[in-house]
Amino acid sequence: MPIDQEIKQIILSEEPIRTGEEIYYSLGSVSFNYKLKSDVGNFDVILLANALIDVIIAQEKESFDVEHLQILMVCCQNRDALEEPHLVESWLKVYQKMKEYLLVSICDSEICADSTDVLHNFLTAENLKYPVYNETKELFVKSLELLYCGESDACKENFRQYLLDKVVART
Repeated sequence: MPIDQEIKQIILSEEPIRTGEEIYYSLGSVSFNYKLKSDVGNFDVILLANALIDVIIAQEKESFDVEHLQILMVCCQNRDALEEPHLVESWLKVYQKMKEYLLVSICDSEICADSTDVLHNFLTAENLKYPVYNETKELFVKSLELLYCGESDACKENFRQYLLDKVVART
């Protein structure tokens, strides 16, 4: 049963319907009712990111879709949340599960900009950056090879702009 487009837009919208309003949506006649808060600030972003990655792994996807990156942007867009000392281990586990998908995504023209934003937040979060560097270095080189051997000029330009805006500008 396909999800009604209006319901999908309400659930995925970044704008709260009304702060604290609860939405009940049944995912079918044999499923449970899921209670969602319309205020994204009420979500457990680590739990949401983990659940998303678990679904992607279970579906044996090779990369993120646009919708996946939109959810990850909601979860990981706030670098302050990534830097909270008591959440470092949880965020590192999230990163370990998603790193392959994230690094492949920098070569996908539809999602390369969002992918580099998420990657940047993990690479620059004060309490996460060194473990993330260690987790990333070998795969990152392979991703760059794939990026520059590929034919997506948009992704190459996006990555070049990322380096100029966020890496070179910081030094």
